Amino acid sequence: MYGNFISLIKETSPTRLPFSCRFLLLLLPVLALFVVDGKSLFAATWQADFTIRVSSPRTQTIFFSGKFYQSGAKVRIEPKNSDEIDLFDFEAKIGFRIFPKDRIYFTSPLSAIKIIKAIKEGWITAPLPYLESKVLLWTGDIKGKAGRLYFVILSLNNQKSYVLRWLTDDADELPLRIIYPGPANETIIVDYEPLLSEHFSDNHFTPPTDYLSLNPF
Repeated sequence: MYGNFISLIKETSPTRLPFSCRFLLLLLPVLALFVVDGKSLFAATWQADFTIRVSSPRTQTIFFSGKFYQSGAKVRIEPKNSDEIDLFDFEAKIGFRIFPKDRIYFTSPLSAIKIIKAIKEGWITAPLPYLESKVLLWTGDIKGKAGRLYFVILSLNNQKSYVLRWLTDDADELPLRIIYPGPANETIIVDYEPLLSEHFSDNHFTPPTDYLSLNPF
């Protein structure tokens, strides 16, 4: 797994990592034993264009793209070329699937998979019983912005997940690129292009009042 991460960094980093950073990557299995657990990113208010690449040894690479919005613990995702909009409330632990053409929506509890994805991609802080540790690997320019690269270890009981997380080098630490392994040897690469000049209202994160609420599938 560490070997895959090293090759992915080389392929996706906008600049070559310094020797000291590449040497550090080789020591990650050891360093992970000494990292102090701490809080992950604070849930900010921001929006972005996103692109997701899912690479699998069994099929061709799958691409998704769309719009992403966040305000605190609430997230809205508008996939491109889709009839569905997804809302997530990580404080209330519920999600909404909205279908504007039909003017209906479905409500369901958030699954553990959705919560783990949100933690990995830096949308929310890691709530107990999850523990998050991270090592700063590199600072430099990414996508024309000052950024930081972290190696993140997410622990739950005896299970661990590993993430590479590029963030803006500022107080907000907005996600710029996230890489983590998926099921069945998949590799998931998420790119965000933050849009800071636009604004949105709280209505973005609740189903329209004139839509019909139906039971989940």
